Amino acid sequence: MTQQTNIEDQTKPPILLLDGGLGTTLGEPPYSVSYNNSTPLWSSHLLISSPETLQSVHRSFARAGADILLSATYQASYEGFAKTPRLDANSGPGYSKDEATSYMRLAITLAAKASASVAKRSPPAVALSLGAYGAILIPSQEFSGFYPADMTDEHVLAAWHKHRLEVFKQDAVTWDQIEYVAFETVRPLTEIRGIRRAVFDVGKKWWISHVVPERAEESDIPAVVTAMLGSDKDLAIPWGIGINCTAVEKVDQVENMYRETIRERFPEMLGKLWFVLYPDGTRGEKYDSESMSWVKDDNSVLTEPWEDIVMRVVETARASGVWKGIIVGGCCKTLPKDIKMLRKCVDPLLNI
Repeated sequence: MTQQTNIEDQTKPPILLLDGGLGTTLGEPPYSVSYNNSTPLWSSHLLISSPETLQSVHRSFARAGADILLSATYQASYEGFAKTPRLDANSGPGYSKDEATSYMRLAITLAAKASASVAKRSPPAVALSLGAYGAILIPSQEFSGFYPADMTDEHVLAAWHKHRLEVFKQDAVTWDQIEYVAFETVRPLTEIRGIRRAVFDVGKKWWISHVVPERAEESDIPAVVTAMLGSDKDLAIPWGIGINCTAVEKVDQVENMYRETIRERFPEMLGKLWFVLYPDGTRGEKYDSESMSWVKDDNSVLTEPWEDIVMRVVETARASGVWKGIIVGGCCKTLPKDIKMLRKCVDPLLNI
């Protein structure tokens, strides 16, 4: 490599590697965890039943090379804990707010301990994972964005997100262990704006990631980006924006639309935002929210390796001049082996 090439590489945006799909990794051997209507917390249920298993999965992603570990809090909420059948002998149908608070904070401790246990020069950072309001509904509605009528207003959604965020902010030890806050799989524009209202004084690097529906044309990407970045004195500007929980074959088109919208509507943001990309690791499967399971779709088959598609988007985004940096990882059905493969793809771009 020539000196000039090395200098050029150093001027390109940095890349950080996110982990993969926690809940779906738990569903695979050797864990083989299953979910049903008695486990409305999904992977967060293991905060009650088997915290050591959660820590083990975090550790596996850290060993695969992840720079950032998402906490097991995506579906965690007071509502979810209240609906969860107790696993102990105490009376009552669910868990109290005090108990739920302790369990949610435990999730951060588990991720931090997993990070510290891995022999790396720079241990992975912890990102607080916060799913959309729709993620706590049964069946889940984050993909459809169909919320109860009383939970569609921007200010109501802002209050809900702020209340959950305070669970972590109000404990200094917990909050100090968190480097990033990730609002994930958000579809309604009112919720995107509500989140920006809720995190106005968060004091952490934070991102919003949007989920693209099965028919990508049903998602108005310019409107999504405008909801994420539009000027309003009461709405915080995200540190990063992006896409998660979306079929990998769609992300190239969507990232391009993000870039074009920023160039056209928000030129003042060029080079200031991180792009966050963690598509599903599905290879022909689709999620059925009614049966709470993944089903094979013979009409949806990748024609090239998943990691090749992801890295092509990363390299295009990195060379575009739009983004300050890139965070890349995987969402549902993405295993530690997939993150390890991404690590092998990313390192040469960083001269590692």
